[in-house]
Amino acid sequence: MTFRDITDIQLEEYQLANSMRLLAHPDSANPIICLQLYIKTGSVNESSQQYGFSHFLEHLVFKSTRKYPDNQISSVSSSLGFVLNAYTDFDTTCYYLMLPKERLSEAMDILVEMACYANFSEMDVQGEKDIIIEEINQYECEPEMSFIEYIQATSFLKSPLNHPVLGTIATVSKASTRALQAFYHQHYRPSNAFMVACGDFDPDLLFRLFSSAFSNWQDAEMSSRDFLIKKHNAFRFHNREKQGPELLAFVLPELAEKHPDSEALHIAIRHLAIGKSSLLHKELVERRKLCSFVKVSSISGLISGVSVILLAPTKPSNKDAIIKTMFKYWAQILSHGVSSQAMQLIKKDIIHSWLYSFDGVEHKASLIANEEFNQDLGRIRGYGSLIESINGSHILEAVNKHWQASSLAVYYQGMGDYKLSEPPTLNAQKHKTSKQTTAAVILESQALDLYHQDTPQYYQYSIPGGMQFVYNYIPNRLICGFALSSPLCQLNESIAGQNYFTSALMLYGTQRHSHDELMRISRESGFNIRVQQHLDSTLFRGKSHYQDLPLVLNILAEIISYPAFDPRYFRMLKSAALDNLRREKSYPVSYAYTRWFNNVFGKDNNLLRSTGDAHDIESIRLEDCRDWHDSWHLGRDFSLCVVGSLDPEELHALVRQLFSCSSSSQAAPPHKPRYSSSKAFMQRQYKHKEQSIIHIGGYACPASNRMDNSAFHVLAQVLGGDLASRFYSILREKHGYAYQTGFDFSSIEELGFWYAYAFCDPDDYRACQKLMQDILNDVALHGISAQEMKDAQNYLVSVNRFDAESPAFKAATIANLISLGYSLDYHLQREQRIRSITLDQIQTLAAKWLKPDNQYTHIMV
Repeated sequence: MTFRDITDIQLEEYQLANSMRLLAHPDSANPIICLQLYIKTGSVNESSQQYGFSHFLEHLVFKSTRKYPDNQISSVSSSLGFVLNAYTDFDTTCYYLMLPKERLSEAMDILVEMACYANFSEMDVQGEKDIIIEEINQYECEPEMSFIEYIQATSFLKSPLNHPVLGTIATVSKASTRALQAFYHQHYRPSNAFMVACGDFDPDLLFRLFSSAFSNWQDAEMSSRDFLIKKHNAFRFHNREKQGPELLAFVLPELAEKHPDSEALHIAIRHLAIGKSSLLHKELVERRKLCSFVKVSSISGLISGVSVILLAPTKPSNKDAIIKTMFKYWAQILSHGVSSQAMQLIKKDIIHSWLYSFDGVEHKASLIANEEFNQDLGRIRGYGSLIESINGSHILEAVNKHWQASSLAVYYQGMGDYKLSEPPTLNAQKHKTSKQTTAAVILESQALDLYHQDTPQYYQYSIPGGMQFVYNYIPNRLICGFALSSPLCQLNESIAGQNYFTSALMLYGTQRHSHDELMRISRESGFNIRVQQHLDSTLFRGKSHYQDLPLVLNILAEIISYPAFDPRYFRMLKSAALDNLRREKSYPVSYAYTRWFNNVFGKDNNLLRSTGDAHDIESIRLEDCRDWHDSWHLGRDFSLCVVGSLDPEELHALVRQLFSCSSSSQAAPPHKPRYSSSKAFMQRQYKHKEQSIIHIGGYACPASNRMDNSAFHVLAQVLGGDLASRFYSILREKHGYAYQTGFDFSSIEELGFWYAYAFCDPDDYRACQKLMQDILNDVALHGISAQEMKDAQNYLVSVNRFDAESPAFKAATIANLISLGYSLDYHLQREQRIRSITLDQIQTLAAKWLKPDNQYTHIMV
């Protein structure tokens, strides 16, 4: 049976008399719903005087509507437990809600208000101008984002894709309230919109609410716009002089999804540059270590555009070799296409990714919306067959048609007048269309029943040798999550960076399978094992199709017990880590946080970097990794969690077979956090950027105090957790100082810390800093209100419900907690624990930890 047999995806289509459409997919697996409202207008629909208007409106509809003036949409949504957000792209503006199933009526009411009844004022417009300009400045301060926007602006002679979604400072500054209101009424209309609903709803109730909400929305005439596109017809090299780390980019044409050659070209770009199995990654990052990364960004949508292959040289002297390698593989693909073996694996990658998009209501809603834009809802069921039908001849014809030398460009960003020392030969050998066709990729699967709900069952076992194994059994679940967690981390390693490089290197081959063999196995079956180095734990995690779970657990056991420690990949990891440190100062947001953190905990702390500093990275040896791994004990140091649908007894037997070991009489190495309190409560660093970054924070309660820890999460949500938080509503909405602001809290068993942050205009940083301190001091002195606490509890309980939908996330959460000494009940009782928090607990915590003598401030200006 092949993936083309997915035919039972229930999808209801409704259309009102005014042409507004609703696409509804019921999924009762969890008591949640995702609603997504799409306005089919984005940056490509803007004239030169309207650049940024679509994104501007995305901000403004939150400000005021008929029923919800004064930013009430954000506060009401948060109090109801909604996760409300929005984004603007080239072709669309989307408003989406994740909600508890019992709040469908309220959610529909909020979306109709935003779509039909926004009534923002002159004051709202002026306030958002400052916010959006700060957002634009933030992009300019980030080297990669700034580079991609430069490429976007110069990749076409003429195209609606050649200006940023955010607009420009000039067009945003000049935008008038009248012009924005006219744009709103012109584009926000029922025939230019649709809604997707996915989740646990009653279909009749959903349609009644939808009809009642949107039937009175009046349509309006909208003049169609023809997109004028003029492409370059000769190879181009661009040298952009800009201070910061060197970057290179290779720019190739990319087709709109509706184009008949789109998927063939998609396979070609994946082969060339996307993922660790791509030609460029394996050559430039793994083998020759000329780059620290290869990334691909898309500047395309319903209109064809370009793919940007972004590369970060590890040394300035590497640029010529990198460019030569890029052209070598480009020419190779034009001459020979993609090999049958590589093509089959790439097609499997694409199909597995498509199958995973059926897991979770938000993913499914986005999948449905994407095909509605493509005007081909049949692709939801038949996308696998489409990919299977592509053969080698199709790919070869597509690249030779669309990737000719005249359509290519190379970009350089850095200091100095760099020129290609030896411009490569761009004339690829003319291919001959092969009569050979590649067999379709046939992937076995079971018939899909995506809509079954069962009460989850938990089983907890102690495996011989001591490993704790928790199995969350959910019958008929097609996607499984798995996680293996350990308290081994940077806090108990004997050499800085030892745990990071050991655990990262373990994924690059075992004594039984090379890295390439592991990659092939994982791609054929569609699973991916990755490692996360947390401050107090190390986590190996992933997801798989349910029938492949036994294979995945075999591979996981092999990775943990028999790593190869290949010196080639060890050198690659060290090179990448050093390059990341070298580039850090060019990324203001992360660099400002590092400076604040080191001010609080001292420069010699072992809390910030899992890799250690540059000296540690250069000094660590492969033998240090082997020694660290030799000190591990599988039973003592690891806990396993699986979320899936395999028979519990069969899975238990398999886990016993794979993970049993002899017991250990020795205790695990204890965590030893190293830090020193600073006496400098205020630091100011002058970088002369277009944006100031403020961090204020200090120590907090440790995780060992379980109830205080839970209460601090509620307090953090009130202060900076979402669009209704104090920092957001005061700093951003009321005063317009900060484009981005928030409040975070983290803890380990021995200590905790909190920090508030804001990104603002340099002219406003003093006022913004004072306002942040005023908020903190007010909460420390007077606490929060009962309503604020209740709203935060509602929000956190809902998010807990949303998170539980993901088997991979749930498995990781449980495995991590068990490995750190928590009980399974601690996870299962999170909602009750959040609900049990009292106002007195929060007031006590705020008074103790937010007081002025625990506020360490760092300002980058």
